[in-house]
Amino acid sequence: MNRISVKLRITLWLTALMLTLAALLMGFMLFISSSVATQTAMQELSQTVQNNLQQVSYTGGALSMGDGFSYYHSGVTTLIYSKSETLLAGQIPVAFTGASEPFQNGVTRTVSVGEQDYLVMDLWLASGWEDGVWIRGG
Repeated sequence: MNRISVKLRITLWLTALMLTLAALLMGFMLFISSSVATQTAMQELSQTVQNNLQQVSYTGGALSMGDGFSYYHSGVTTLIYSKSETLLAGQIPVAFTGASEPFQNGVTRTVSVGEQDYLVMDLWLASGWEDGVWIRGG
């Protein structure tokens, strides 16, 4: 009968243990890096939309943007919509054209278009009691 030596058994057990620990560590690192990437993208989106909001003026039905306004900055596309959700300024990315996502003031959310996920944030810029524009970043 062929017996495995104690030395070989210990080596196999330790190898299996090390491979299991390495796999668990790799899974943990992938989870953390994905979480950090999502958090960073959300912060960049929020900061860009808020900065652009400060550059937009909408008074008496006239829309104007300051010098600091940017339609595309750090991977964030900014669009301006009327109260009736008509696009006033900016260009919708081609991959996002089929999406009809309702506006939600100040909420950063994930929108799925086909197999692709996008982060979207909307801010309402009021002009008087009844009028205003939506600033959408994605």
